[in-house]
Amino acid sequence: MLDRSSRDELITAAAPTALPGRRPALFFLGVGMTMAGLIWLAILESLGLRTQLRWVWIFFQAQLGKYIPGSVWQYHFHDSIL
Repeated sequence: MLDRSSRDELITAAAPTALPGRRPALFFLGVGMTMAGLIWLAILESLGLRTQLRWVWIFFQAQLGKYIPGSVWQYHFHDSIL
């Protein structure tokens, strides 16, 4: 667990990458994830399943769950209480 000074150093180091610089990256991340979700639906359809467009949300949740384990959420909420 990070102590307060380490956390402050991390925030200071990340400051140059503010939101305006991240917008193009977030846009292309969204486009890429949407395309991957649509490809996933096409693969399911090629296997004979009848799919729905809203199933792409399941794909997004699975991808998010793969990269953000439960313990990270626990630290986030503990930190927000402090």
